Amino acid sequence: MPEATIKTDFGDIRITYSNMSDLEAALKEIQDHAKVISKAAGNLTPKTPRVPKPGYEKVYRFLPTGMAELLIFLKKPLQLAAMVLFIYHPEMVSAQDLEEITGITDIAKKVLGQTNNKKYFRKKHDTYGLTDDGLSLFINKVKPIIDAELLKQQPTG
Repeated sequence: MPEATIKTDFGDIRITYSNMSDLEAALKEIQDHAKVISKAAGNLTPKTPRVPKPGYEKVYRFLPTGMAELLIFLKKPLQLAAMVLFIYHPEMVSAQDLEEITGITDIAKKVLGQTNNKKYFRKKHDTYGLTDDGLSLFINKVKPIIDAELLKQQPTG
């Protein structure tokens, strides 16, 4: 009898089947079981820790939860928001996570939703990311400030 092996987050699953309809039925059943197992065992399986983007190891780190922790804080809220969104770029970040990381309460209203700032941020539901203008803002305005902060931290010899 033919056999199929499927690799999952929680181990390998082997399916023995005699025809395609048997295989389809087994796969459907396994999907249902896998959802239950993943949900129950999700906290037990080790997650690969996220690492900062190359060159930004002294700017932030990721906690085991996957949340970024800033090692450098910028003074201006717009720059701080752009920095955090760059950390996650191209992923989107919830307003709640942005508030937790930056310490800026109501960040969606106070920073991201400001008329002058809207061109820098894209919104999908309650998550935010950088637009092309936002990426340019980070590269041209925010990154030089971060680089200067990192230089200040270097020991002088």
